Amino acid sequence: LPTKMLTGAALAAAGDAIAQGRDDDDYNAARGASFAAFDMTYRGAQHYLFPIIVEFCRGQYLLSIMAAVGATKLFDASSLTAMERALANQLIIVPL
Repeated sequence: LPTKMLTGAALAAAGDAIAQGRDDDDYNAARGASFAAFDMTYRGAQHYLFPIIVEFCRGQYLLSIMAAVGATKLFDASSLTAMERALANQLIIVPL
């Protein structure tokens, strides 16, 4: 976890430094630090939340929806699992 968080912080700070370098203003260290702090916090949350998504999103929810509309043969279980996990990430974790 510390490696993930420090790597994310370094990449966020570097990315912000590149973005700030395109402006004519001086480098804003507080802004760079806020990007790094946010990224560290977000990666820490992801570290604990992603295993929950993997455990609970195995395609069963989308499969039941597909069954309700008679379309169970459109996607295989691995595709439904991937879609469920992506939806959980984008609609639950990202907005947090």
